[in-house]
Amino acid sequence: MEPAAKEPVIVPPEELDATDIAELVDESADVVLDYKDEETKEEATVDVPSSPVAPSELLKTITKFKAKPAYGPKTNTVSQKIYTTFNANRTAELYMYFWDLVGGMDFKDAKYDASYLGCVPFPGKKNERTIQGMKFNGVMHGVVRYEYKTMLIEECYKDGREHGLRVVCTSMGDVWLRLWKNGNRLAQIVLNADLSECKANAKDDGGLKLFRKHLHVVVTCLKK
Repeated sequence: MEPAAKEPVIVPPEELDATDIAELVDESADVVLDYKDEETKEEATVDVPSSPVAPSELLKTITKFKAKPAYGPKTNTVSQKIYTTFNANRTAELYMYFWDLVGGMDFKDAKYDASYLGCVPFPGKKNERTIQGMKFNGVMHGVVRYEYKTMLIEECYKDGREHGLRVVCTSMGDVWLRLWKNGNRLAQIVLNADLSECKANAKDDGGLKLFRKHLHVVVTCLKK
């Protein structure tokens, strides 16, 4: 009996170079330009965690984002289209939901800032770019968004470290999702353009089962 063929891994947006996506792609895997995968056969049904009420500054941030979905002069039209849909459907409660899954969030006195500098999505001065969103003591703290090359990224931070949900709207039509806890990646899920999961690109750092169980909450925000 012949061994089962290895499931292909989709290639991230071609604008990304090998250094930038070192954590996103398993170099030992076979990589092909294939964005099709079987749809998830079983939809998870879960109870929504009893998250605390969203604080006023988070609500203000989401309101500001919704008022101006177009962000960044270099954003690809495909990326923008995906983000516009997400931005229209996403509420502050989405982030409260995922923060609750990773231990909660202390907002302290975080405030919304229309424009400040931060090193994202990777550390280092060369990755410093303009960010819009929440901060505390000069570092990212809460929900932020920014343009990375031709993509739009919206994600959560705590004390300058990733904490909660990350949503990456790419120029190829797929959406890269990550779940973080105190700067540590728990899981990665990649959605094809039809919102089915590309299971070959999933990453499990101890939280994939949890992330998949609650994935439908994010997918709902991406539906037109």
